[in-house]
Amino acid sequence: MAEESDPIDRETRVSVDVEETGLQGATNLRFVASIDFLVGRWFHGLAAKADRRARTEQAKTDVQVALIKAAGKIAEEQLVSDPELMRIVLGEQLSRLDDADRKLENKEAVVLEALEALKSDSLESDKQSEGEQPEAVDEDWLNYFGSYAEKATSESMRAIWGRVLAGEVRRPGTFSLTSLRIVSEIRQDVAKVFHQIAQRRFQGYFLAKDSLKKQDLRPLLELENAGLVKGAAGGFQALSFKMEPPATGPRVVQIVVGDQIILVHFPSDLEDIQIPALVLTEAGAEIASLMPFDRAATIEYLVTAIGSKAPMTLHQMIGDTKFSVTPIAVLTASTTGKDS
Repeated sequence: MAEESDPIDRETRVSVDVEETGLQGATNLRFVASIDFLVGRWFHGLAAKADRRARTEQAKTDVQVALIKAAGKIAEEQLVSDPELMRIVLGEQLSRLDDADRKLENKEAVVLEALEALKSDSLESDKQSEGEQPEAVDEDWLNYFGSYAEKATSESMRAIWGRVLAGEVRRPGTFSLTSLRIVSEIRQDVAKVFHQIAQRRFQGYFLAKDSLKKQDLRPLLELENAGLVKGAAGGFQALSFKMEPPATGPRVVQIVVGDQIILVHFPSDLEDIQIPALVLTEAGAEIASLMPFDRAATIEYLVTAIGSKAPMTLHQMIGDTKFSVTPIAVLTASTTGKDS
């Protein structure tokens, strides 16, 4: 029989590993708490509440062990007298252990994917101010997430669930339970279509690839049935940019594209511009954030659809609501060619 590992040694080892995540502040604390929840409660010293919870769980375990031992004496006599029953029971127990090991291995792999995603996209907002109490990832959310992550046997699904966990750790509330369900259920062919067209998106809408425009509505209806878009039965809807007359100041409409913003400078005789687009559902917008974002192609599409009607300038976002006064570029068809 293999020597039983010391739980204190395991706790110390894991704690050291977590301290070396390379993450900062609130993000690091949320990540530590999340992996503790998903793959084992090892960090009993993090807070008094966690310590009390660990003691309670240990007391429950002690009671369960005592009951198992008492029942085991009776069961042992039955098993010894019935070899076939013993074979069946042992087979079931080994199968359960194998299943538990696979689920834990899958969740651990997902956690590692999440760590890599967080490390590759470190943000200034990850740093924690002194005395700040970071918002925790909801435990109910982690329960649902764990039930999906433990089934992720392929590298691609582990990577997807890792990005989901990373997004939720970075900003709790990013992914709803509806989004988790859709990710777990979506067919591969539907996911491929969504991956293709969701790369051109802005302000809660996404723009279709040119190749998809010429096809029938079936792919779009599949996306709607999956809960990713709405209004697909009518094809691409007219997305309207209206000029609300300001009391003072320039006649401009803002279009956020990633970390940049386009200013559409409306001429005095123009009040409305419409372009075709599909509307993402709330879950669709959340899941789209997992997809690659082709900013250049999105800007090119907008310039092609709008540029002939109104001048456009491109600016860099500064924070969530401000942008640079000096434009990065004046947008024309020549400045957004496919080679740019």
